[in-house]
Amino acid sequence: MIVGIDLGTTNSAVAVWHEGETRLIPNALGECLTPSAVSLDADGRTYVGVAALDRFGTRSTDTALSFKRFMGTEHTVQLGKRRFKPEDLSALILRSLCDNVKPRWASARPKRLSPFRPISTTVSARLLAGPGRSRALPSDA
Repeated sequence: MIVGIDLGTTNSAVAVWHEGETRLIPNALGECLTPSAVSLDADGRTYVGVAALDRFGTRSTDTALSFKRFMGTEHTVQLGKRRFKPEDLSALILRSLCDNVKPRWASARPKRLSPFRPISTTVSARLLAGPGRSRALPSDA
């Protein structure tokens, strides 16, 4: 079984490749797309996806949307009294997506493998583009 995650700026999704087929995994609400939104309440409880979007209307200062575009920068997001890096907010979304996979696919895992744990690999866009297809930004950019 292979798990693939699309961590999008607006929405995120998770799918599995199992026995020659790809299947999108629905979230707890039965939807295949999870909004890439995170919210924090006064008690520190975290809301992800639709629950976070629902809070945005009345608690906009406690809710983050479109933060993914700032990944890899020094930009931080204020949620209530706490500051988060975009990577940390993205990790909360990834955790939620992985939690959707575990109950549905735990039995599909062969016994000889270790327990389900997400593995993340980041590849530089420059490497993906190939030699001569990218330009470096000045160091003061």
